[in-house]
Amino acid sequence: MIRVMVVEDEQFIRKGLILTTPWTKLGCQIVGEASNAMEAVEIARTARPDIVITDIRMPGMSGLDMITAIQEEVNCEFIIISGYDEFNYAKRALKLGVKGYLIKPVDQCELLEILENVVREVEKKHQIQVALESYAYLEEKLPPLKLFTKGKGTSHGRYVDAAVAYMDKNCASELTVKDVAEELSISDSYLGKLIKNKTGFTFLELLTTIRISRAIELMEEEEAFKVYEIAVAVGYKDPRHFSDVFKKVVGVSPSEYRRGESQ
Repeated sequence: MIRVMVVEDEQFIRKGLILTTPWTKLGCQIVGEASNAMEAVEIARTARPDIVITDIRMPGMSGLDMITAIQEEVNCEFIIISGYDEFNYAKRALKLGVKGYLIKPVDQCELLEILENVVREVEKKHQIQVALESYAYLEEKLPPLKLFTKGKGTSHGRYVDAAVAYMDKNCASELTVKDVAEELSISDSYLGKLIKNKTGFTFLELLTTIRISRAIELMEEEEAFKVYEIAVAVGYKDPRHFSDVFKKVVGVSPSEYRRGESQ
């Protein structure tokens, strides 16, 4: 569930937002509410909201100062509420990356529209985070391939290290376990067992990991490469198939991963 905090010094408005908005349908839950900005900063530190809906002008600390303070500690999105005479505040808020701007009294339809858009952004951000964690997991399970090819890092045995180096160098080609085994002058069944025992992957899983790892390297090294060019460079003639495999392994599509890397 996406975590939401509501900050509003007028209790009637604050409770109205909390009680009348269909949070569950939006995939959200209220994790905190505050009547002033200073209280909100403290709550945000522990509640870690994904979305903060806040009044822009409050006693003690303004909503803008609160947004700046929370942004230093919590990665979240903001929707602001203001009066008609506070447009200059709203413009400053938009420069801080605020995703929505509502005029009091809050129109429920307008609020839902903005919330739906922000929820989609938060979900996408979560997907990117999962993708990065998935890639970190792959690197932990199978150390970076460049270490294998340079003869450094954790060894998985002479044949497996040689197989990984060969597969990494020739990942653009159509490879089978028989092809690699012949290159190493051993049987394909023996190589398959070695790979499984030493890495935990089957041959196909290892090859897929190598290809996707190489694809990620290309995305990070050269932004000019198109997705279909990267697909071909790592052994996938069909870009759609490449995208499907990439998403299955990493959690998001190549385009989504690239957008997340550039943010």
